[in-house]
Amino acid sequence: MKRALKSHLRDSIAKTLMAAGTTAPRRALRGRFPIVTFHRVLSEAERRDYALAGLAVTPEELCWFLEFFGESYDCTTLRDAIRRWDEEPEAERPALAVTFDDGQVDNWDHARPVLDRLGMKASFFVPVEGVEDGDPLWHDRIARAVEHAAALDPIGAAKLARESGPAGVECEADPHAMVIHAKGLDPEERRRFVEAWEGLAGRVPTPAWDGFMSWEQLRSLSDAGHEIGSHSMSHEILPLCSVEEIRHEVGESRRILESRLDTTVESFCYPNGDCDPRCVDAVREAGYRQAVTTAWGANRKDDSRFRLQRFDMTSEHSRDTRGNLSAARVAWRISGMHPGLR
Repeated sequence: MKRALKSHLRDSIAKTLMAAGTTAPRRALRGRFPIVTFHRVLSEAERRDYALAGLAVTPEELCWFLEFFGESYDCTTLRDAIRRWDEEPEAERPALAVTFDDGQVDNWDHARPVLDRLGMKASFFVPVEGVEDGDPLWHDRIARAVEHAAALDPIGAAKLARESGPAGVECEADPHAMVIHAKGLDPEERRRFVEAWEGLAGRVPTPAWDGFMSWEQLRSLSDAGHEIGSHSMSHEILPLCSVEEIRHEVGESRRILESRLDTTVESFCYPNGDCDPRCVDAVREAGYRQAVTTAWGANRKDDSRFRLQRFDMTSEHSRDTRGNLSAARVAWRISGMHPGLR
């Protein structure tokens, strides 16, 4: 009951602010540069089959988001949007950057047709080793293994969650919780964590819809005017790495992308959005012109081009009390006025 009342109250506030024009994107974000990001784009059936469903939007939801932003902005790549922002900071119709993280093949299957239909371009951030060897990213490996282990052996999964989770914290064998915990482990600890869960889960089948885009698909996107950016070599959380490892993840990924795609790679996306001064220095020294985090917010002129903020678009947080996608809710969330998102 309390949750329902809270949701109704949020609907009322969002609609009132929207009707007054207070949270209208062009007004609320005036003088700032917005970037939106998506990850997976899956059909409803595929999303139900995905252990980290909160990272996914359906093609229909993606279209809704892009049409909403397209009412106020020219939606384009990060590279082109930044150039527009530099050249026309007070443009009548400003630019908004659309980005996709992780280079998954569902971006080709589902996001690309939506972008084509709307006449929009976007930036796709790619972890090079995923494209080259096809192995799932570590967060997907953990999530699938935890979900599979919990279904196969719930008692054993609960025991492993207690033993391998945060010290002194009662943990459940929940895929999302285990991925969050793993993000704080150093690379070697995380490798052992993944292996422990995969050992308990046994062979976890890879869904037919899963995988990374191929070099041919990435080249086709680039040739069509989309931007291909680097998401590092292995999607490692860079602040937990040595300086040498950071430089390899950042510099080698750019070199390979440019070599394989015959294009200039200008943009970098920090895995998990995490960076420290060493990471920023490595990105700048490798020749990138800008880099994005996952910090929530729009960007001002004097903000660092190597720590750009973004709005992570999820359908879960964009629906009203009735379960419908709500323009008023989204506008409020990105306005800077929403509690907890300032």
